[in-house]
Amino acid sequence: MTGTLNKTMILGYLGGDPEIRMTESGREIARLTVATNEHYTDAQGQRQKNTEWHRLVVFADGLISKVIKPYLKKGSKLLVEGRNATRKYTDKNGVERYSTDVIVRGITLLDRQAGSQN
Repeated sequence: MTGTLNKTMILGYLGGDPEIRMTESGREIARLTVATNEHYTDAQGQRQKNTEWHRLVVFADGLISKVIKPYLKKGSKLLVEGRNATRKYTDKNGVERYSTDVIVRGITLLDRQAGSQN
């Protein structure tokens, strides 16, 4: 295979209202947390649910102004497409850590009341 692909799709629910902040250069960045659920039967035959939380970052001004600000709120159901990006940072105790976020390229709103797609 000659090419590579870094593509992530998440279908889930927004875990909290979007966090939007301004960079020093005046650009808006939105941070979202989306929950997905996996259901399975354990060894004892009991139905279990595992919730996975995904951190998303949006740099696209159009998505922030046309989709995120007017429509997204805690509990919104959405389909997100983007790519994984891992960054290294040093925590407050001086320990090097890694964090993987999804850099969002597109959002499809799945709530009936929103009725918008971008």
